[in-house]
Amino acid sequence: MKYCWFLFSLFSSCVALPHTSTTLCDEIYVSHLPYQVPSFPRQVKISPSMPIEAIEATYDAVERWNEVAGREILVASIEAVKDRTRGTIVVREMTIFNPERRGSTVWTGYWAVVEIRADELTDPAVGEIITHEVGHALNLHHENDRDSVMNREVFSNSEISDLSKCLIRRSVEEGEWL
Repeated sequence: MKYCWFLFSLFSSCVALPHTSTTLCDEIYVSHLPYQVPSFPRQVKISPSMPIEAIEATYDAVERWNEVAGREILVASIEAVKDRTRGTIVVREMTIFNPERRGSTVWTGYWAVVEIRADELTDPAVGEIITHEVGHALNLHHENDRDSVMNREVFSNSEISDLSKCLIRRSVEEGEWL
């Protein structure tokens, strides 16, 4: 499995591995050991206290991931979260300030909390930050591709890489959460 994660950090597309018909996407998908969770779509609950820019950016992020999947895998709504329903992704302002992080995702295996630092909520790159963090909630990991929205450092106008697209599509096809 370490070999796959090493490869994952080096490449960012679904290319065939040397001397095999297996793609990098296949290798990483298998190494994720997908498991069954409630059926798609997942609920993305946006805290009503978020600024309008962050709320709009969250809807845009949901749309981007749905487009990648080729179907509706995420449904966003603005609501206070009182319970943590299995499969739910909560998007809210970061509760503990961390100057080293623009955002963070805590994934329990059943539900995820995406938190964005307050001073980032009106930043022009907030859409990429939220898309990145929701990618983590979809169980995607960092990539070395500088243009990828899943790069450790998120930049404006980042794109969802071919590798991330491949992993999400494969997850949807198999009916499993990565």
